[in-house]
Amino acid sequence: MILSSWAGYARSKTAIQDEDNLRGAMGFIVDLAILFKYFYLLIISTTRYFEAQFHVVIIAISVTYIIWDLIRYREYAVSPSDRKKLTARTVFTFLFMTGCLGLGMLYHLIFIEEIADFGVPIDENTPMYFMFGMILLILSYRAFKWKITIESRIRE
Repeated sequence: MILSSWAGYARSKTAIQDEDNLRGAMGFIVDLAILFKYFYLLIISTTRYFEAQFHVVIIAISVTYIIWDLIRYREYAVSPSDRKKLTARTVFTFLFMTGCLGLGMLYHLIFIEEIADFGVPIDENTPMYFMFGMILLILSYRAFKWKITIESRIRE
């Protein structure tokens, strides 16, 4: 997640620089918030809290992605094609957050609260399946967002 985000951030910043105004400052603050969440994710990755908190951190990061997309939309959506592209990106970010939220809630109910039982056998590897599910969501999210960027550059 962190590596793909760095790549996406670099692609974004080479395409368009932040403006020197309130929206640019808000974008910078959101960038810092995302970095803090990544740092926290790295810190807990080697602790006993990781299994209990990783899904919450991923959901928080995805919410911050939506805020980032909304700031970019307000700052850079000048032409109708820009609006269309940024709207598609924001909608997909919202769908990504919804997927993370659903997977995270399911994980929490099964493993943290231990109140959900769907009749599926659970072994010690099952939490890893949820983590792989999150990784697949992240990879599909990045692939889709990069596809929009590539397609828009080809059309220009």
